[in-house]
Amino acid sequence: MAWVRDDNRLCIWNLDDISASPPHVVDFPDMFFWGGTWSNDGRSFFLGEFGPINRAGLWIYDLDQREARKCLPGKIGSPHWSSDGRKLAFTVGTPVFE
Repeated sequence: MAWVRDDNRLCIWNLDDISASPPHVVDFPDMFFWGGTWSNDGRSFFLGEFGPINRAGLWIYDLDQREARKCLPGKIGSPHWSSDGRKLAFTVGTPVFE
């Protein structure tokens, strides 16, 4: 399970070991995320931003490499993979609403 806390820290919790506390994985200072989704293979978590400033964009946290990287700039939210894992859909904000 993954989520971004109110203090903009990404946490990932392995539900196979619920006795362990969720580790703090990465900080996103001054960025606001809404929504996130796992890749179909469960090795990556995608985060989209919908804050007041267009700077966070679309991020991918790679569990194997244990790092987050920015893929696209702008207001990008609600990332979702297609069932075959070949396409990623997301919403975009100003200046374009799609």
